Amino acid sequence: MSYLTRIDELRRAELFKRARQFAETYDPGLPSILVLPGGMGSRLQRSTHAYDPTRTPGPETFYELWCGLAPIFGGELKYLAQNVFTEDADKHPIIAAGELTNVVKSYDGIFEHFEGQANVIGLGYDWRRAPAKEAGYVRVFLQLVAEQVKKVNPLWPDPRKRLTVYAHSQGGLVAKFFANDLADASEDPADWFERLVTCCTPFYGTSSHFERYYVGEPLLNLFTGGADAVAKIVASFEGTYILLPAPREVLRPRLAKFGLVRYPVRDYDDERIECDPFDASPAIKGRYRPEMSRAHLVLAHDQFVLLDRPLPSKFSERIFHIRSDSSGSPPGRDLEIRWKAVDGATYGAYRGNPIRFDTYLPGNGDGTVPLWSARLAATPDENVFDIKGVGHGGAAEHRCSLTILGNLMLGQAAPRLQVAQPDSDPSSASHIALLASQLHGLPPEEAGARVAALPPGEYRAFVDRLRLSA
Repeated sequence: MSYLTRIDELRRAELFKRARQFAETYDPGLPSILVLPGGMGSRLQRSTHAYDPTRTPGPETFYELWCGLAPIFGGELKYLAQNVFTEDADKHPIIAAGELTNVVKSYDGIFEHFEGQANVIGLGYDWRRAPAKEAGYVRVFLQLVAEQVKKVNPLWPDPRKRLTVYAHSQGGLVAKFFANDLADASEDPADWFERLVTCCTPFYGTSSHFERYYVGEPLLNLFTGGADAVAKIVASFEGTYILLPAPREVLRPRLAKFGLVRYPVRDYDDERIECDPFDASPAIKGRYRPEMSRAHLVLAHDQFVLLDRPLPSKFSERIFHIRSDSSGSPPGRDLEIRWKAVDGATYGAYRGNPIRFDTYLPGNGDGTVPLWSARLAATPDENVFDIKGVGHGGAAEHRCSLTILGNLMLGQAAPRLQVAQPDSDPSSASHIALLASQLHGLPPEEAGARVAALPPGEYRAFVDRLRLSA
């Protein structure tokens, strides 16, 4: 058995266990919601033993790698790295296991809001892997759910008939590929879901991920060997290359639809020059550090083409998008990314961040996803809903988003625009950054204990800052 075959076997076993648990508490009188988390919003569990292909696999013992506190502070996030075959670099199997649950449960706002109103379950996916590949596990899981519910009571209806797939951020990419797969197989979407709702999904790329290939992620850098080490780890993930801005060939036909006047990635010093991250010309290839994978770029390019592909009307009428603008920029202010022409082969000596936003004002968006990127061009305009004043990280469980979702599930008219009231946030970004700097250098046990002792709001803010926010 190959290593990736073993990973698939372990993934399916976890899905079966999750489907059985869902069936045991399923209320046939209620609709159901399947939550697909955002990027790095799924738990990743790592086996304590390396896989040995010469032996018959036995029971595995897993521990919480992402986002367990002790592994983070102990520098174990280095084990997230993958080799060129997308295998875990040290061959200790790592599998997705639902939404993050560590002291504070991610997406708990969704579970709490719909308690007694819907059957809610989260489905984790491996955000290091290509969303187009992870989408197959959505089909597997929903089939298992249907089978397990029937096993509990053969008279109960198939939960998929009243199912809402609710996907945050990168989870929406997985959801779209799932819909693509169903359409390609000539399936009736009514047999799989009643509606599919995405929230702040970067269908055409993010504004925040590009720079991680150069300078890592600030909080993770503190505990994982520094910016250079984290940037190299991120470069090994095939799944996150699709968070780069979409290729020029995909965006150019959509510019008018999105109100864009030009391709949004430009040279840092000469804005007349377009800089498509997927351009294979020497001028663009030379800007990347050598750890960037050309194969991952090609795969992401092909996935963008598939994401943008229109679906049959019987699918598109069931697909809805919620997007947010928390920028404070004037309406119509489109975010542009500037990319400095540095020599990627000697990037370590540059010691800077060659990715910058437009030097005037930030563009409209939620801080991670530009407003124009958070909807599919082919989705009917009447299926797109906007929120003002909600940041990316908590958007899926914000009361404005849940109001829209609840109205859709009830078959009622959802408000086209929601304006969020300011929340009092005791955990400012500067406070969390200060805490992180104080933790640096402490023994893992002490650092973990300090974070675990934080009030829930501060703890949640700390974990959200650790996550790659797409």
